[in-house]
Amino acid sequence: MQWMEWPVSETSNRWSLLAEEANARARDLMDWFNPGLEDIPVETLKERYCDHRSRFIEVDGLSVHYHDLGEDQSDKPPLLLLHGLMSSLFCWEGWAPFLAENRRVIALDIPPFAITGPHPDGRLDEQTYMRLLQGFADKLGLEQFIAVGNSLGGFLAWRLAVEMPDRVLAVGLLDPAGGTVKLPLAVSAFKIPLVGQAYQSVTPKAAVLAGQLSMFGDPKRLDPASLHRIYDLIMREGSRASVQDNLRFLDKPDPDMLCAIQCPVYLQWGEADALLPMRDNMPGFTARVPDLRVRTYPGAGHMPMEEIPAQSLLDFETFLHNSGF
Repeated sequence: MQWMEWPVSETSNRWSLLAEEANARARDLMDWFNPGLEDIPVETLKERYCDHRSRFIEVDGLSVHYHDLGEDQSDKPPLLLLHGLMSSLFCWEGWAPFLAENRRVIALDIPPFAITGPHPDGRLDEQTYMRLLQGFADKLGLEQFIAVGNSLGGFLAWRLAVEMPDRVLAVGLLDPAGGTVKLPLAVSAFKIPLVGQAYQSVTPKAAVLAGQLSMFGDPKRLDPASLHRIYDLIMREGSRASVQDNLRFLDKPDPDMLCAIQCPVYLQWGEADALLPMRDNMPGFTARVPDLRVRTYPGAGHMPMEEIPAQSLLDFETFLHNSGF
């Protein structure tokens, strides 16, 4: 048997490349298990994640980060997209560019999350959110619009329809909160002082990964490339410290307010949602919303617009078409 002899320089290069790869993997592993003790300055996040789509507007003493896409002169009603707890406007990446092909689409970072961050008044309650979102719609000239939201954003979307019945023409809800007075276990846990304080101080990236995976019915559908961005935005300076206080506005949601919605509502729900299980939360909507259409997704989790963007978007666009929007 004849052994192949590598030239010394080539062998040295191979070992150098292997060592470099091993070091990179070790650094990546250490990064995932970093305890997450330090906040990330908002200016750093702007440098990393703001692009040509990013806009800022002062509303209620807060600099709100948003994207404004599509045709300003379209005769179709614009869409206002509202994300959920611990999320950002980037959760709509699978929807917004396609919806913006023939209508105006606005997505914003809701306080106290992502680049927008905490409200200057500190705590946020239901009326503060309503004042902020109405002021945002006013400044962007949204005389009438369609409110679309996921989770916490779903709650805010249907509350806007109750608060502004002459301006909200329709509502799209994806696994929304507010259909029952019972809070999700994950939200209730944050309200426990020791848990909330621990989260403010220590937020390992591995824990964020586990949390994101639990939001998907099929974890393989999670885009790994999004994880670093999700983690970074959660670590925005001031956001972690304000989350626990801001959960107080969910103390006593009033599902009976759903009866006051006067516009068409499209409800989309992932049947494998572990955060807001369909069996516990959807009946509050089906029993109260006067004009409701429902679509559920076997095997999908809490965020259909991220997990199954093509199918959930097609269904939503069909709803818009059939409703004359």
